[in-house]
Amino acid sequence: MLGTIASHFWRFTSQPSSQRRMGHQLLGLIGDSFNKRSRAEVSSIAAHSYSKPANYLNPSTISEKSNCGAGITMSTNGRPSRKVVEDSLIILEAYKRRGTTGRDPDTGDGCGIEFHGIHKSIQTWFHPLELTEGNYAIGSVFIRNSDVNIAQSIEMISKVSQSFNWEFQKERKVPIDERYEGIMAKEDPRQSYQFIITPTEKKTSQQKDIELRKIRLTLEYDPHIAARGLGMHISSLALNSVIYKTRVLESHFKKYFRDVDELEAIAAVEHS
Repeated sequence: MLGTIASHFWRFTSQPSSQRRMGHQLLGLIGDSFNKRSRAEVSSIAAHSYSKPANYLNPSTISEKSNCGAGITMSTNGRPSRKVVEDSLIILEAYKRRGTTGRDPDTGDGCGIEFHGIHKSIQTWFHPLELTEGNYAIGSVFIRNSDVNIAQSIEMISKVSQSFNWEFQKERKVPIDERYEGIMAKEDPRQSYQFIITPTEKKTSQQKDIELRKIRLTLEYDPHIAARGLGMHISSLALNSVIYKTRVLESHFKKYFRDVDELEAIAAVEHS
């Protein structure tokens, strides 16, 4: 869901204020769109810059907690800001009431933030690679935590990328604090990695987006890859954004991911 929301909102970070207002109006509809409106209706509303005041929460027809929590924070001047990240962490923690836990109260059902416009941080993480904004993709992947499994998963990501004319450059282990993981998370340990791939030939932005989607779908659903039991889950693979996703509670998110404190972003999409 994060990627779907973000694909609609990224354009608003550098657009005139009237279009940014449209972004906020559309955001207000996200919470009830899956209960009260069809996808076609929501698309129509977005296309016509819906501005009519509405009661977005109707307790008589829907449960107050019947939807996921989703939000967005963005820089109004199109430049990376630390405040965008700090505000997104506050919003995510506020969504704890919408999350779900089971027999283990310290393991959630998955919360995350998609950060946009973090090129400066990516350059630092993947030094000494010389990266040009818009000409590389960063991916985020969960891998079952064993040395053999991680090595085979990275090799598979590289091979699939090459088949679509993208070259694997480098991976990094995302720094985390395991103390915040619950019992269920520890029973099925996964390690979060990020990786960089670059196109081997000149492509349009649309071509890049299409190929990145194909790479991700292949890694997730190809039966030959699934049969190897690598247990990979690709959280994101995109030109201008990366998702931090976890099974820890929303209130532990900023403590769990150790490098979030270093981030400055143009926009962030929160989900729980």
